Amino acid sequence: MLSDFNEIDRYLLPSELVFKNLKDIKEIEAWSFNADELSAGQEKFLEFWEKLGELYLLFNSKLEKKGFSTKGRIYKDVANNPEKYLNNNPHKKIIFIGFNALSKSEETIFAWLKNLGKAEVFWDVDQYYMNDNIQEAGNFVRQYKKWNEENLKKIPNNTIKDKTVTIYPANTNLNQVNIAAQILSSKPQFGDTKSAVILSDEQLLKPFLNAIPIGIDKMNITMGYSFSNTLSLELLDIIFTIQINSKRFQSNQNKNTIYFKDLFTFLEHVLVIKYFKSKGIDTSYVISHFTKNNSSFITKKNLEEVFGTNAGLLDILFYHSAINIESTILQLASFCDKLRLTLIDEGNKTFEIEVLYKIISNLKKIESINREYPYIDDIEGIRNLFNLINKSEKLSFYGEPLEGLQVMGLLESRAIDFDNIILVSCNEKFLPGVQGSNSFIPHDLKIYLGLPTKQDREAIFSYYFYRLLHRVKNIHFIYNNGLPNGLDSNEISRYLIQIESELPHKIARKDYNFKWDNKSVPNEIKKDSSTLKKIDLLFEKGLSPSALNTYLSCPLDFYYKYALRINEKQELEETIENSTQGTIIHEVLEELYKEHSPTITESSVDAMLKKYEALTDKAIPKAIPFEKLSLWKKPLVL
Repeated sequence: MLSDFNEIDRYLLPSELVFKNLKDIKEIEAWSFNADELSAGQEKFLEFWEKLGELYLLFNSKLEKKGFSTKGRIYKDVANNPEKYLNNNPHKKIIFIGFNALSKSEETIFAWLKNLGKAEVFWDVDQYYMNDNIQEAGNFVRQYKKWNEENLKKIPNNTIKDKTVTIYPANTNLNQVNIAAQILSSKPQFGDTKSAVILSDEQLLKPFLNAIPIGIDKMNITMGYSFSNTLSLELLDIIFTIQINSKRFQSNQNKNTIYFKDLFTFLEHVLVIKYFKSKGIDTSYVISHFTKNNSSFITKKNLEEVFGTNAGLLDILFYHSAINIESTILQLASFCDKLRLTLIDEGNKTFEIEVLYKIISNLKKIESINREYPYIDDIEGIRNLFNLINKSEKLSFYGEPLEGLQVMGLLESRAIDFDNIILVSCNEKFLPGVQGSNSFIPHDLKIYLGLPTKQDREAIFSYYFYRLLHRVKNIHFIYNNGLPNGLDSNEISRYLIQIESELPHKIARKDYNFKWDNKSVPNEIKKDSSTLKKIDLLFEKGLSPSALNTYLSCPLDFYYKYALRINEKQELEETIENSTQGTIIHEVLEELYKEHSPTITESSVDAMLKKYEALTDKAIPKAIPFEKLSLWKKPLVL
């Protein structure tokens, strides 16, 4: 809603017209010919659209009384009253350079200054797409010819000039980063300032930094690293999940517990491992302890038994209905501070220290806001607001913009020219990668009112892409051509298909074949005296049918599992697994057959049927060390 209010102002639209049209559209959608009158729900729904216009006026009125304004409102005021705001401008002339898509208010301000001789406007465009009305990259600037004709008469034609263009398919996102690293190591010209790596997918920044080859001594990173990719934010999300589940389990079981999978996820997190390691506690031992005891729901008392005096830190995992929201937020901030100090003490210069500091600041900001406006009343509310604030945060890097390789996102590349460029993630998801807008105003009404649509945003990205081609000498495009993950299609960007079919250059496609230095697994085990002795001992004890099946399917697996006795990691069983049930059955049958072997008669079977339940009761505690076995009311029927 706030975004719509801002757009209405930026495009100088009369609010009455917008909201009347919007209300009429919603009435038509709710009305059906020859149908009953609108229901109470439909009436209430329509009432919202009627009140939207009033809300717009009230919102701006209250802001004005407080001396505040939105960006769109400022644009609108200046565009409607340029004499009031711009006549006393102290500068003799204003130069506008490198703009592309202007809102109606911005265009009005530019044109007013230009027509009075108070400004000059220069556009960084190219004949290739400006003279072709089908090319969306020139959609906006073509509209500005009416008030800026002289500056659009001499447009260069740089896009079709000689340049080397290469396209590389990759089978994974990580492979894209490896290809970029190989290009950097094989092309020495990428070490200078006139070279850039542009990441359309900002999530690839961290793997790219880990893959930078030797020889790139100086580098400047202009893009921020998103908090959504950090270990710290991941850990806080785990804690919120545990608390929310703890709240649910508390209401179901009438006691405060943590589900074992939630706890194990927490204890396996890198930052938690580091913290407890500094306290002399091995979290893997804790996981092993609860796995052996088959504890599905873990209480505070259980944690105190293994963590001792350090169990207090884990209070943050339990939901406390008696503790108010402000205390919960400050408790989270205190937990983050302990983690941050642990990283500082171990001399680790990871940027997680900075992330934790920013998270602490944001948690205290949420606490302060909620104290003044106490609308958050549960842990889910804290989580939603926390995610809203932190997922938009970015961690800034410091570098020298005049030296070395430049690493940036697509938006940071605007109005900058490079001789050598590597553009990573050239897929439709990122180029143009435009999502549908979150707006109350329907698409058709936006077109009628002249508001920007999805097509306009795609035209902006088209301009960013083609602008990179203006003066570049060598440009390398890398895209993910591998198997799609989830709903991703890994479709090649339309822009690469366009330049392949339209540009006069010879565009090369190149595959990088990576050679991994992996030593193959040996085909056979060396039969030394130690190995033969292990096998002899194994046969003395005898082989089970499961062991023989393992040997037939994979002899190497048989050797590791039965000769070397390297067992699989023990997992906590919430229900009786097939292997455990098989162990119980085998033990019961073994006891029965010991008594009645070697010949089993009809009377033997009758005797077995009378004894097997008692033997089963004895076998279960050996196979399943449940703390809750006393709750079992009757023996397991096999």
